[in-house]
Amino acid sequence: MLSAWTRSSSTVGAPAGGRFYLGFGASAAGASSFVVAFNTQELLFQNNSAFGFQNLNTASFTFSPDKWYRAEVLFGASSITGNLYDSDGTTLLASLVASGLTNANNNGIAVRAFNGAAFDDISLSRRIGAVPEPASWAMLIMGFGLAGAAQRRRRQIAA
Repeated sequence: MLSAWTRSSSTVGAPAGGRFYLGFGASAAGASSFVVAFNTQELLFQNNSAFGFQNLNTASFTFSPDKWYRAEVLFGASSITGNLYDSDGTTLLASLVASGLTNANNNGIAVRAFNGAAFDDISLSRRIGAVPEPASWAMLIMGFGLAGAAQRRRRQIAA
């Protein structure tokens, strides 16, 4: 998971401006990006190669000026998802699934903001599946034991 906080520093009452690029798969050839486009009121996935860009997926979203949002990219086994969260960091506001990314398998990250967009607190983490509690393991083992005992009893009754 790659995430960062972003906002448009436009004045209150004015439309939000600027863009924030949360890039991944970065190399000397370019990167793929989850874009928070305050200036066009949308979220995008882009291929950014050789200082150019190719829009892949887009979703409209109305941003509030001078409000912080958390942008997040989740890397799944078969897809990449871009999420936008409210200023509390946990309320999901919008989601976009990537397709057609050309740089997703490289290892670097890249960030960029311009025309009034700002960013802060970039993090890269790996999510680990939940580890069962000891009580869950005990219940599972007891369940198998009871199922085995019932099976053994059926065999004795049938014989």
